Amino acid sequence: MEPTTWTRICICILACSNTYPHLHALRLPDAGRTQGLPQVISPELLDKSNNSKLDAGIARVLPQVIPTEFFDNEDVPSSKLSAFARRREDPSSKAHSLVISVVNDYAFEVFLYSMGDLLKNKSFMDTHVLFCTDDEAMRKCHELISEPRGCVRTLLTYARQSDFGKGDFRSIGWLKIKMLQELFADPHIDQVAIFDTDVAFFSAPQWLDDGVEFMYQLGTKGDINIGQMLWRNTKATKLILPELLKHTWEWDQAAFNKMLPGSTLKLKPLDVNRYRSHCYGYGTDAAHLVTYHANCVTGSTNKLSVLKDAKAFVSN
Repeated sequence: MEPTTWTRICICILACSNTYPHLHALRLPDAGRTQGLPQVISPELLDKSNNSKLDAGIARVLPQVIPTEFFDNEDVPSSKLSAFARRREDPSSKAHSLVISVVNDYAFEVFLYSMGDLLKNKSFMDTHVLFCTDDEAMRKCHELISEPRGCVRTLLTYARQSDFGKGDFRSIGWLKIKMLQELFADPHIDQVAIFDTDVAFFSAPQWLDDGVEFMYQLGTKGDINIGQMLWRNTKATKLILPELLKHTWEWDQAAFNKMLPGSTLKLKPLDVNRYRSHCYGYGTDAAHLVTYHANCVTGSTNKLSVLKDAKAFVSN
Protein backbone atom coordinates (compact mmCIF):
# COMPACT_ATOMS: atom_id res chain seq x y z
CA MET A 1 0.00 0.00 0.00
CA GLU A 2 1.42 3.35 -1.03
CA PRO A 3 1.36 5.87 1.85
CA THR A 4 -0.36 9.21 1.33
CA THR A 5 -0.14 10.66 4.81
CA TRP A 6 3.07 9.19 6.09
CA THR A 7 6.59 10.41 6.01
CA ARG A 8 8.45 8.04 3.78
CA ILE A 9 12.18 7.86 3.92
CA CYS A 10 14.26 5.21 2.26
CA ILE A 11 17.87 5.05 3.08
CA CYS A 12 20.14 2.90 1.03
CA ILE A 13 23.35 2.44 3.02
CA LEU A 14 26.63 1.17 1.69
CA ALA A 15 27.39 -1.94 3.67
CA CYS A 16 28.47 -4.43 1.03
CA SER A 17 28.04 -8.04 2.11
CA ASN A 18 26.70 -6.87 5.45
CA THR A 19 24.51 -9.90 5.70
CA TYR A 20 26.00 -13.35 6.13
CA PRO A 21 23.64 -15.24 8.45
CA HIS A 22 26.20 -17.97 9.19
CA LEU A 23 28.67 -15.45 10.63
CA HIS A 24 26.62 -14.07 13.52
CA ALA A 25 29.41 -14.71 16.01
CA LEU A 26 31.98 -12.88 13.92
CA ARG A 27 33.94 -10.10 15.62
CA LEU A 28 35.39 -7.52 13.33
CA PRO A 29 39.07 -6.52 13.53
CA ASP A 30 40.09 -4.67 16.68
CA ALA A 31 41.53 -1.93 14.50
CA GLY A 32 37.99 -0.67 14.03
CA ARG A 33 37.46 -0.22 17.78
CA THR A 34 39.22 3.13 17.89
CA GLN A 35 37.37 4.52 14.91
CA GLY A 36 34.67 7.01 15.88
CA LEU A 37 31.27 6.92 14.25
CA PRO A 38 30.15 10.10 12.53
CA GLN A 39 26.97 11.82 13.53
CA VAL A 40 24.23 12.37 11.05
CA ILE A 41 22.04 15.32 11.96
CA SER A 42 22.47 18.52 13.92
CA PRO A 43 22.95 18.01 17.69
CA GLU A 44 19.87 20.05 18.62
CA LEU A 45 17.70 17.41 16.97
CA LEU A 46 19.01 14.62 19.18
CA ASP A 47 17.09 13.15 22.08
CA LYS A 48 19.37 14.21 24.93
CA SER A 49 18.17 11.33 27.09
CA ASN A 50 19.63 8.76 24.69
CA ASN A 51 22.88 7.09 25.60
CA SER A 52 25.29 8.32 22.95
CA LYS A 53 28.43 6.60 24.20
CA LEU A 54 29.92 3.32 23.15
CA ASP A 55 30.47 0.45 25.55
CA ALA A 56 33.31 -2.07 25.56
CA GLY A 57 35.64 0.59 26.86
CA ILE A 58 35.02 3.09 24.07
CA ALA A 59 33.89 6.23 25.87
CA ARG A 60 33.40 8.42 22.83
CA VAL A 61 30.45 10.58 21.97
CA LEU A 62 29.34 9.83 18.43
CA PRO A 63 30.31 12.76 16.17
CA GLN A 64 28.11 14.27 13.48
CA VAL A 65 27.75 13.15 9.87
CA ILE A 66 25.08 15.02 7.94
CA PRO A 67 25.37 18.80 7.60
CA THR A 68 22.85 20.73 9.70
CA GLU A 69 21.25 22.28 6.61
CA PHE A 70 19.87 18.84 5.77
CA PHE A 71 16.98 19.77 8.04
CA ASP A 72 14.80 22.83 8.14
CA ASN A 73 16.68 25.46 10.12
CA GLU A 74 15.75 29.12 10.53
CA ASP A 75 19.42 30.06 10.46
CA VAL A 76 19.99 28.39 7.09
CA PRO A 77 19.21 30.39 3.93
CA SER A 78 16.28 28.91 2.01
CA SER A 79 18.54 28.35 -0.99
CA LYS A 80 20.48 25.78 1.02
CA LEU A 81 17.54 23.87 2.47
CA SER A 82 17.33 20.22 1.52
CA ALA A 83 14.53 18.59 -0.41
CA PHE A 84 13.18 17.34 2.90
CA ALA A 85 13.15 20.84 4.39
CA ARG A 86 11.34 22.23 1.35
CA ARG A 87 8.62 19.63 1.69
CA ARG A 88 8.20 20.39 5.36
CA GLU A 89 7.71 24.04 4.51
CA ASP A 90 4.50 23.20 2.64
CA PRO A 91 1.70 23.31 5.26
CA SER A 92 -0.83 21.88 2.80
CA SER A 93 0.95 18.56 2.63
CA LYS A 94 0.92 16.03 5.44
CA ALA A 95 3.06 13.53 3.59
CA HIS A 96 6.82 14.08 3.45
CA SER A 97 8.76 11.72 1.27
CA LEU A 98 12.51 11.39 1.05
CA VAL A 99 14.65 8.64 -0.38
CA ILE A 100 18.21 8.57 0.90
CA SER A 101 21.17 6.60 -0.33
CA VAL A 102 24.63 6.58 1.27
CA VAL A 103 27.56 5.60 -0.90
CA ASN A 104 31.29 6.06 -1.43
CA ASP A 105 33.21 5.87 -4.69
CA TYR A 106 34.14 2.23 -4.10
CA ALA A 107 30.49 1.15 -4.38
CA PHE A 108 29.20 3.86 -6.73
CA GLU A 109 28.95 1.56 -9.76
CA VAL A 110 27.00 -0.98 -7.71
CA PHE A 111 24.69 1.81 -6.52
CA LEU A 112 24.01 2.93 -10.11
CA TYR A 113 23.18 -0.53 -11.32
CA SER A 114 21.11 -1.43 -8.27
CA MET A 115 18.91 1.64 -8.62
CA GLY A 116 18.32 0.94 -12.30
CA ASP A 117 15.25 2.55 -13.85
CA LEU A 118 14.37 4.34 -10.62
CA LEU A 119 17.11 6.83 -11.53
CA LYS A 120 15.01 7.79 -14.57
CA ASN A 121 11.82 8.15 -12.58
CA LYS A 122 11.38 11.89 -12.00
CA SER A 123 8.81 11.54 -9.23
CA PHE A 124 11.20 9.21 -7.44
CA MET A 125 14.31 11.30 -7.98
CA ASP A 126 12.53 14.46 -6.84
CA THR A 127 12.45 12.89 -3.39
CA HIS A 128 15.94 11.40 -3.54
CA VAL A 129 19.04 12.68 -1.76
CA LEU A 130 22.35 10.91 -2.20
CA PHE A 131 24.73 11.20 0.75
CA CYS A 132 28.32 10.78 -0.40
CA THR A 133 31.03 9.74 2.04
CA ASP A 134 33.94 10.83 -0.13
CA ASP A 135 34.69 13.61 -2.63
CA GLU A 136 34.79 11.40 -5.74
CA ALA A 137 31.33 10.00 -5.01
CA MET A 138 30.11 13.56 -4.54
CA ARG A 139 31.57 14.55 -7.94
CA LYS A 140 29.82 11.62 -9.64
CA CYS A 141 26.59 12.46 -7.88
CA HIS A 142 26.59 15.98 -9.31
CA GLU A 143 27.10 14.51 -12.80
CA LEU A 144 24.18 12.14 -12.30
CA ILE A 145 21.58 14.15 -10.38
CA SER A 146 20.34 17.48 -11.73
CA GLU A 147 18.37 18.44 -8.61
CA PRO A 148 20.73 20.95 -6.93
CA ARG A 149 19.99 19.63 -3.47
CA GLY A 150 20.09 16.00 -4.53
CA CYS A 151 23.70 15.48 -3.46
CA VAL A 152 25.04 15.98 0.07
CA ARG A 153 28.62 15.42 1.24
CA THR A 154 28.86 13.83 4.68
CA LEU A 155 30.94 15.70 7.24
CA LEU A 156 33.37 12.83 7.68
CA THR A 157 34.94 10.62 5.02
CA TYR A 158 34.52 6.89 4.50
CA ALA A 159 36.41 6.23 1.28
CA ARG A 160 37.83 2.75 1.86
CA GLN A 161 36.34 -0.46 0.54
CA SER A 162 33.55 -1.89 2.62
CA ASP A 163 33.47 -5.57 1.74
CA PHE A 164 32.46 -7.83 4.58
CA GLY A 165 34.75 -7.27 7.58
CA LYS A 166 37.13 -4.99 5.67
CA GLY A 167 37.91 -1.29 5.43
CA ASP A 168 34.98 0.93 6.41
CA PHE A 169 32.51 -1.96 6.56
CA ARG A 170 31.72 -1.70 10.26
CA SER A 171 31.71 2.09 10.44
CA ILE A 172 29.28 2.40 7.55
CA GLY A 173 27.12 -0.38 8.98
CA TRP A 174 26.71 1.29 12.36
CA LEU A 175 26.26 4.63 10.64
CA LYS A 176 22.83 3.39 9.54
CA ILE A 177 21.75 2.92 13.15
CA LYS A 178 23.07 6.30 14.26
CA MET A 179 21.22 7.91 11.38
CA LEU A 180 18.00 6.25 12.47
CA GLN A 181 18.44 7.47 16.04
CA GLU A 182 18.89 11.05 14.93
CA LEU A 183 16.23 11.00 12.23
CA PHE A 184 13.65 9.70 14.67
CA ALA A 185 14.33 12.61 17.00
CA ASP A 186 12.24 14.56 14.47
CA PRO A 187 8.53 13.85 15.07
CA HIS A 188 7.73 14.64 11.41
CA ILE A 189 9.53 11.48 10.36
CA ASP A 190 7.21 8.50 10.62
CA GLN A 191 9.05 5.73 8.78
CA VAL A 192 12.53 4.96 7.48
CA ALA A 193 13.51 2.19 5.08
CA ILE A 194 17.14 1.20 4.69
CA PHE A 195 18.46 -0.83 1.78
CA ASP A 196 22.12 -1.70 1.22
CA THR A 197 23.59 -0.52 -2.05
CA ASP A 198 23.93 -4.10 -3.30
CA VAL A 199 20.15 -4.47 -3.33
CA ALA A 200 18.79 -4.31 -6.89
CA PHE A 201 15.36 -2.71 -7.36
CA PHE A 202 12.81 -3.99 -9.87
CA SER A 203 10.08 -1.67 -8.57
CA ALA A 204 9.54 0.78 -5.72
CA PRO A 205 9.50 -0.98 -2.34
CA GLN A 206 6.53 -1.25 -0.03
CA TRP A 207 6.15 0.50 3.28
CA LEU A 208 5.57 -0.94 6.75
CA ASP A 209 2.50 -3.08 7.33
CA ASP A 210 -0.04 -1.65 9.76
CA GLY A 211 0.83 -2.21 13.41
CA VAL A 212 4.43 -3.24 12.63
CA GLU A 213 7.47 -1.28 13.83
CA PHE A 214 10.29 -3.17 12.13
CA MET A 215 10.35 -5.25 8.94
CA TYR A 216 13.42 -7.02 7.61
CA GLN A 217 14.81 -9.35 4.99
CA LEU A 218 14.44 -12.93 6.12
CA GLY A 219 17.77 -14.69 6.53
CA THR A 220 18.45 -18.24 5.38
CA LYS A 221 18.05 -19.52 8.95
CA GLY A 222 14.90 -17.53 9.66
CA ASP A 223 16.97 -14.79 11.29
CA ILE A 224 17.17 -11.03 10.72
CA ASN A 225 19.09 -9.77 7.71
CA ILE A 226 19.49 -6.00 7.90
CA GLY A 227 20.42 -5.48 4.25
CA GLN A 228 16.75 -4.63 3.75
CA MET A 229 14.88 -3.17 6.70
CA LEU A 230 12.05 -0.75 7.45
CA TRP A 231 11.48 1.13 10.71
CA ARG A 232 8.60 3.07 12.27
CA ASN A 233 9.23 6.02 14.58
CA THR A 234 7.82 4.80 17.93
CA LYS A 235 8.78 4.75 21.60
CA ALA A 236 9.93 1.16 21.26
CA THR A 237 12.20 2.10 18.36
CA LYS A 238 13.71 5.00 20.28
CA LEU A 239 14.44 2.68 23.18
CA ILE A 240 16.11 -0.06 21.14
CA LEU A 241 18.35 2.10 18.93
CA PRO A 242 20.60 3.48 21.71
CA GLU A 243 20.86 -0.04 23.11
CA LEU A 244 22.03 -1.31 19.74
CA LEU A 245 24.60 1.49 19.62
CA LYS A 246 26.21 0.07 22.75
CA HIS A 247 27.38 -2.85 20.60
CA THR A 248 29.42 -1.04 17.98
CA TRP A 249 32.41 -3.24 18.78
CA GLU A 250 30.70 -6.13 16.97
CA TRP A 251 28.95 -6.82 13.69
CA ASP A 252 25.73 -4.80 13.55
CA GLN A 253 23.65 -7.70 12.23
CA ALA A 254 24.83 -9.97 15.03
CA ALA A 255 23.70 -7.35 17.55
CA PHE A 256 20.28 -7.16 15.87
CA ASN A 257 19.77 -10.90 16.11
CA LYS A 258 20.70 -10.93 19.78
CA MET A 259 18.62 -7.94 20.85
CA LEU A 260 15.52 -7.58 18.67
CA PRO A 261 13.89 -11.01 18.98
CA GLY A 262 12.02 -11.01 22.28
CA SER A 263 12.12 -7.21 22.59
CA THR A 264 9.03 -4.98 22.77
CA LEU A 265 9.53 -4.05 19.11
CA LYS A 266 6.80 -5.43 16.81
CA LEU A 267 8.72 -7.39 14.17
CA LYS A 268 7.74 -8.92 10.85
CA PRO A 269 9.82 -10.26 7.95
CA LEU A 270 9.36 -8.87 4.47
CA ASP A 271 7.63 -11.17 1.98
CA VAL A 272 10.42 -13.58 1.08
CA ASN A 273 8.90 -14.14 -2.37
CA ARG A 274 9.22 -10.45 -3.26
CA TYR A 275 12.24 -9.30 -1.26
CA ARG A 276 14.84 -11.88 -2.16
CA SER A 277 18.45 -12.68 -1.39
CA HIS A 278 21.13 -14.12 -3.64
CA CYS A 279 21.62 -16.67 -0.85
CA TYR A 280 18.36 -18.42 -1.74
CA GLY A 281 17.88 -17.56 -5.40
CA TYR A 282 15.09 -16.06 -7.47
CA GLY A 283 12.20 -18.09 -6.09
CA THR A 284 9.14 -19.26 -8.01
CA ASP A 285 7.64 -15.84 -8.78
CA ALA A 286 10.49 -13.82 -10.26
CA ALA A 287 8.08 -11.66 -12.24
CA HIS A 288 6.90 -10.11 -8.96
CA LEU A 289 10.31 -9.50 -7.43
CA VAL A 290 10.71 -6.09 -5.79
CA THR A 291 14.35 -6.41 -4.74
CA TYR A 292 17.25 -8.83 -4.99
CA HIS A 293 20.12 -8.63 -2.50
CA ALA A 294 23.61 -9.72 -3.60
CA ASN A 295 24.73 -10.52 -0.07
CA CYS A 296 26.30 -13.95 -0.60
CA VAL A 297 29.24 -12.62 -2.60
CA THR A 298 31.91 -10.04 -1.79
CA GLY A 299 33.56 -7.38 -3.91
CA SER A 300 32.00 -4.86 -6.28
CA THR A 301 32.81 -6.90 -9.41
CA ASN A 302 31.16 -10.04 -8.06
CA LYS A 303 28.13 -8.14 -6.80
CA LEU A 304 27.63 -6.47 -10.18
CA SER A 305 27.76 -9.85 -11.86
CA VAL A 306 25.09 -11.26 -9.54
CA LEU A 307 22.82 -8.24 -9.96
CA LYS A 308 23.17 -8.25 -13.76
CA ASP A 309 22.27 -11.94 -13.86
CA ALA A 310 19.23 -11.24 -11.69
CA LYS A 311 17.96 -8.42 -13.88
CA ALA A 312 18.53 -10.50 -17.01
CA PHE A 313 16.58 -13.39 -15.46
CA VAL A 314 13.65 -11.20 -14.47
CA SER A 315 13.50 -9.42 -17.82
CA ASN A 316 13.26 -12.77 -19.61
